[in-house]
Amino acid sequence: MNKKSLVAAAFLAMTAYPAMAQQDDNFAPSAKKDLYDFKKYDALEMLKFFKELDDKGRKFPTSKEFKEKFGVEPEFVRSHVRKRNVLSGEKNPYLFKNNGINREDRHLFMNLPTGLARETGGYISEVFDNDPYTMWQYTELFGSWNHGFFQAPGSWADAAHKHGVDLMSGIVFFDTTGNEGGEGSGRFESTFLQMKDGKYLYTRPLIHILMYLGLDGINYNWEDRTYLQPNVVNFHKELRAYAKEVGFTNYRQAIYSFRSSISSGDEYATSWLWDTKQKDYIGDIMLNYAANNFADTRGASAEAAKAMTGKYDHVYSGAWIVTMNPTLRAFEAMEKVETNLCLWGEHANSRFVTNNTGKTATEKMANYQKLYERAFSGGSRNPAHKDGWQATDWNDQLAKFGGLSRMIPERTTLEQNLPFRTYFNTGAGERYFYKGKTSTSSWYNMSSQDYQPTYRWLQYAEGTKTPSMPIAAEFHYDDAYLGGTSLRLHLAEGAKGGLDLILYRGLLTVSEGNVVAKLALKTRTEALDAHCSLLLHKKGAADTEYIVIPAKKLAGKTWEEQEFKVDGLKKGDVIDYIGLRVDKDAPAGYNMLVGGISIFDDAVGVAPKAPINLRAEVKAETQRSLSAMLSWDAVALDENKQDRRDFGLLYNDEAGVDHFQIFYKDSENGKVREIGRTTTWAAYAPVVKFTKEEGDTGAEEPHYGVRAVGKDLKSMSEITWLKVERQSSAVLPAYKDDRYCKSEINKKADGYQTAIQIRYLTDVTTKGATKDLNYKATGPDSDGDNYVDATKEEFVVNQGQELEFYFKAYGDQTEPGTPTRDGLQWCWAATYIDWNNNGIFEPEEDEAISQLDLGEAKKATPAFQKTGVKANFTVPADAVPGKVRVRIVFTDAWAPKPTPCGVTAKGFTIDFDMVITGDPEKARKSKDTRDQGEPDQPEMNEKPNPGNVESLVDGGNVFGVYPNPASDVLSFHNAERAWIFSLDGVLVRFIKDATVPANISDLPVGTYVVKSEKENVTRSHKLVKK
Repeated sequence: MNKKSLVAAAFLAMTAYPAMAQQDDNFAPSAKKDLYDFKKYDALEMLKFFKELDDKGRKFPTSKEFKEKFGVEPEFVRSHVRKRNVLSGEKNPYLFKNNGINREDRHLFMNLPTGLARETGGYISEVFDNDPYTMWQYTELFGSWNHGFFQAPGSWADAAHKHGVDLMSGIVFFDTTGNEGGEGSGRFESTFLQMKDGKYLYTRPLIHILMYLGLDGINYNWEDRTYLQPNVVNFHKELRAYAKEVGFTNYRQAIYSFRSSISSGDEYATSWLWDTKQKDYIGDIMLNYAANNFADTRGASAEAAKAMTGKYDHVYSGAWIVTMNPTLRAFEAMEKVETNLCLWGEHANSRFVTNNTGKTATEKMANYQKLYERAFSGGSRNPAHKDGWQATDWNDQLAKFGGLSRMIPERTTLEQNLPFRTYFNTGAGERYFYKGKTSTSSWYNMSSQDYQPTYRWLQYAEGTKTPSMPIAAEFHYDDAYLGGTSLRLHLAEGAKGGLDLILYRGLLTVSEGNVVAKLALKTRTEALDAHCSLLLHKKGAADTEYIVIPAKKLAGKTWEEQEFKVDGLKKGDVIDYIGLRVDKDAPAGYNMLVGGISIFDDAVGVAPKAPINLRAEVKAETQRSLSAMLSWDAVALDENKQDRRDFGLLYNDEAGVDHFQIFYKDSENGKVREIGRTTTWAAYAPVVKFTKEEGDTGAEEPHYGVRAVGKDLKSMSEITWLKVERQSSAVLPAYKDDRYCKSEINKKADGYQTAIQIRYLTDVTTKGATKDLNYKATGPDSDGDNYVDATKEEFVVNQGQELEFYFKAYGDQTEPGTPTRDGLQWCWAATYIDWNNNGIFEPEEDEAISQLDLGEAKKATPAFQKTGVKANFTVPADAVPGKVRVRIVFTDAWAPKPTPCGVTAKGFTIDFDMVITGDPEKARKSKDTRDQGEPDQPEMNEKPNPGNVESLVDGGNVFGVYPNPASDVLSFHNAERAWIFSLDGVLVRFIKDATVPANISDLPVGTYVVKSEKENVTRSHKLVKK
């Protein structure tokens, strides 16, 4: 222990602060591990809070008031991205426009969850293996099924709004059908629908909340007979009227009930669709499916809507994704009927997620996008190719499904002056790449999603309008130029070049001269000839008359960004299509990554102002690492030009902001790294690893920075910096330098609590090794993540050695009714060994042990629990000597097959260290083709000195509470204010001034979580009240 740590420990002893007693299973003394806690985030309490403000003549709180009330940073929930307009009419020459029915009036309601699991699903995090929905170009409305009112993630709203989509803030589910845990609407009616003087108390607060958060509406699954009661109907009519009064033009309220049809003027239609007195829409109706099918009355319901409103808007024919298999042929008939569609499924995770698969996390993510492409573009993944409507291949990735694009037209919101830029980001990455090199670890942030291709994938034979097959494009998650994804162009076996891939449709105006285009490229073969071109189509030119910009020969096999002067475009011209061409002479096996397309002219806009009030909440802190949740505020260019100023929401465009860049440096003068981009006013900064402990000479001093980038993508604000003081090593857990990715249970999954009690391995052994493994466990994992670090159970093998591997799960009983019937037998398993010793599990390098790939989809494997399983395998003769990781992963058999990283569905993960001995000369080489080395430093325009650098005295880098345990009075180290929560997340005390002792004598005896804040930095502590 260094000298400063000794001083800190002595200081702690004097103040009766138990230095090491604060370590907890879920968080270190100064940093909570879980990123989000929404237990206190209650819709009714929020309505009451905004009602109190409204009674005082205010429509919104300050961020400080919001956090003081709920203990939650609001910026992770808010969206500051204005919803963009969808092009229509003559501006919208969608595919199949002249094929009969007017498809432009058709809309799609995707009534799905956001992200994985309830409450936290879709929120910014480090979980890469996630749900990055990208089919916004066909979507009108998104349901946010896994969230309660006002709780959908702001990052998803950002992505939706960029593409002209409304995103619901969450859903309320009323169920009186007899399902376990079902509840009717009685409590809702007695609280939400309270009235005074003939007015509903919460009409104004509800609209104010949504306008403050930047979310678009509320959603119901009303499986109760009360949705037609006058008090329910009138409340929603009043909500609609008030939203219209205050200019909330895209306010939505949707219902999914028992009813599968409407008729003109019936009670359902006049209660939820059309207000016959006001001659205006009330809400959106998802018609229930019937007999596992879109209801046969869908056409009549659309006609009824037209008779009442003149259109069939806001009425959606519904289907459950699970039962679409026997109903695919129904689409052929529906193609000729005027009807909107709604796909539902399901409560916590989208069925597109749970029915996806892949050998690795990156492959699974790529397959997830392909699954959507087959659902929307058809089995061929080309919307111009008229696929059939056969129902025989649903289980084969929808191989012969006709595609929703046959019914729902593609939409675009790209109507703007240049510039245009995309890095093909989908909102997630196994790592964050900056100009081709790894900058930080895995991430998930939907607000960083680039504008998605209008078509997935519209491919023609070169210079024609003849659909071409097979598709030569896919999203690629293994490598990227900037962000986490790239576009891979490749020719399948036997396929030839001469392909035009039309990616984007819009109206991009050249407002100044000198148009310049950039292409970021990387070859995945030995050939350096690019064999591809950028295609730009000028509005008014012949259909296949493109401006063709050939890429140059590559300098090497690493990423490079090429720049081109674009001839043929002048001021006032409009680009309406952007694409790529794979040249006719592209060789067999052609494999090229496109990491970005940029198109600029000489236009320069107004630089945004630097972000203010940058704040951080420390997470997962150890002696040599920490991560942080960041948030900040943007500044308006003109305070008098804010559409929602009265409701506390500043749009990014009103601040002159396109996006924000997130930076990190390890000291005041350290090298700066870009670690993320976002359009939210919040971000998660992944774990930073330090080389030295706090107090050591030259120890790192973490600084986080945020910069606003202007709408011209050239102008930038100065960087706002925040220094986060490191906690004293004396009160932190030791850092374990683990180079391997994380694998743990999804704590928000249904059945999680049962899984962590009974799904675990009791025995893992080997025979035939140089030193055998003999692992035994008598109980489940203790910290609730169902990941067991058993790396101390080391065993030794030699190159080429054959050994027997055995494992057994807890619980011999398998018959129904026994305590262990829900054990690991209901999972499937995979085992991974890092044979090339590069810190990455790579199934494509034979690091998935096929003999231990066990279990079947949607079936039990009783042997896991009853007898255990044995398998023999041989250590490869070219395995790299040294200490490597063995990982066994289980996940629920009704979920996708387990991959080595990410979260499991009610599963279990255990790690062992294995030492390989042998000849290093025989060892295989790692095949990592990603660019190596440190990422470049971004262009700098920072202030000379970062803000919030304070001088700490008296061992002042100790953050915490004392005495602990405490009975009457509680004092704080380095805190200005604090919040005390019960362990179930209820805020029990807000301490406005934490610089003086607080009286806690009235708190019940027990354990609490304390959040303390100083200089915009927040940490969490565990408190025992005696």
